[in-house]
Amino acid sequence: MKICLIAATSLMALAAPLQAQEQDAQALLQSVIALEEEYDDAYAEWREELTARSNAWRAAYEKNPDAPRPERLPQVEPDFWPRFNEAAAQGSTMAQMWCIEHYVPGDVVPKAQQESDFTRRIVTLLTDASAPHEKLPRAVMMRSRGQAMAQETTDALLVMIGQLVSSEDVAAEAAYNRASLVDDRRGTLEERKPALDRYRAVAASYPTTKYGQRANGQVFKVERLQLGMKAPEIVGKDIDGNDMKLSDFKGKVTVLDFWGFW
Repeated sequence: MKICLIAATSLMALAAPLQAQEQDAQALLQSVIALEEEYDDAYAEWREELTARSNAWRAAYEKNPDAPRPERLPQVEPDFWPRFNEAAAQGSTMAQMWCIEHYVPGDVVPKAQQESDFTRRIVTLLTDASAPHEKLPRAVMMRSRGQAMAQETTDALLVMIGQLVSSEDVAAEAAYNRASLVDDRRGTLEERKPALDRYRAVAASYPTTKYGQRANGQVFKVERLQLGMKAPEIVGKDIDGNDMKLSDFKGKVTVLDFWGFW
């Protein structure tokens, strides 16, 4: 009997810290959910104000083309970033993802350290099985815009994402983004060769995914749809329902009218 009491006491002693940890985790989750709701409300108000200013300026512009543009409306994300960052430091995956998608650390992270800090956060989420990995390729590309992050760092992160995620769709997106990263769409065919090689690799490795098919489309566009090239065959019906082909009009002056519904 005495041994049973000792064993029960020991189990209770071991369970107490685990219960406390679970309670702390739940409290952190609820606080981050509340913070996201607060941010969503603030962002909605910001969008409403932005739309109102834009509409007012358009109305003024119609009467006076010299009407001054409205002052830039400060974003709300910098006000929320320190609080999300604090929750991320406490282990919140949700808060960490928010910090990555809205990376505006301001003075919280010195500018010289922001690239390595962003990289650390990506690695942290990649090692977290519960993290929304599908959001990472886009977040990395968003960070690279405007040279906020070196191309080499962006490329390395996309490679890492492709290697570590379990989802084929996410890996395909990461690989596609690597191709678009080096694609100068205003360049010559020779200048775009490195990107085309990457696009071909994506299409070959992930043929059934959205980004594999998109990569195949990029290759086709570059190799077949440039000025001076022979137009690819188009087969369809005319307005009377008869079969027609683009090649039927070879040597004739032809107007192509592409239209659709949006």
